[in-house]
Amino acid sequence: VVVLKLSLIQNALHSIEHGIEHLEAAIDDESLRQLARFDARDGSVSVSTQDGTISSYTDGSLTKLPQAYGLKFAILHLIHGVELLVKAHLEQNLPGSTVARRGAGRSIAMAAAVKRLANDRPGLLDPAHLEMLLRTREIRNQIEHAELHMPWAVARRTAVDFLSIANYLAFALHSIRLAEVFSFDPYHETSNRAGEALTLLLSETSPITVEMVQRVASEWAASKPVERLLLCFRCGARGLSRIEEKCVACGADDGLEIAIMADELDQAVEQMLKIRG
Repeated sequence: VVVLKLSLIQNALHSIEHGIEHLEAAIDDESLRQLARFDARDGSVSVSTQDGTISSYTDGSLTKLPQAYGLKFAILHLIHGVELLVKAHLEQNLPGSTVARRGAGRSIAMAAAVKRLANDRPGLLDPAHLEMLLRTREIRNQIEHAELHMPWAVARRTAVDFLSIANYLAFALHSIRLAEVFSFDPYHETSNRAGEALTLLLSETSPITVEMVQRVASEWAASKPVERLLLCFRCGARGLSRIEEKCVACGADDGLEIAIMADELDQAVEQMLKIRG
């Protein structure tokens, strides 16, 4: 008998990986073109060919949706991944701490888990980040239990922000670098597209994404005080490692030589200013 069994961490990483896949597919240029062809009012899809011919298809509520709508799955998967990262940490420190008092086999709500994490690790997340995690019930309800009405830009930013928080908490709570975990597909013995997509997505410039990658780099630097990390030109964090030959915050493995030259120049300028001063 085949049994599906995952630890809390494995379950979290599985959801995060699929969240990345849905997110990447949703923001792909082709998906955006498909989104423009779909009319949610009547479920119709209009397709124009190179010769100008326009075909229209409609099957009401059963029409196949464009990949852009996969953003809703990206958000749900990433929220689930963050929730399990938090609960795995709580269980490691105090087994049974995530079990609800009422109802056998039930787990505490995400909000309760986040509040316990905040008490256990004060300063781990800023108030703005905590507020976002405490709003996950509202976000889930909006997607799962009501008519969906969410601006594209808002949905995209929400998904990327949750991915950024997941990337940070994976490292801060479990010493897991998502870009490293998702870098290889052992079943096909090739690179895993999710790792490459993660690196690209973590180069977003939203305040939460920028803050989260910087925090991962800072956590790494604190654990490896002998190494001077360099500026990563992908995510903007000082997380590019000579030893790892990649950015420890976002996983980018390019730009190392340029970063070394820029750092050497900075140090030379600093030394010159000291001499003049």
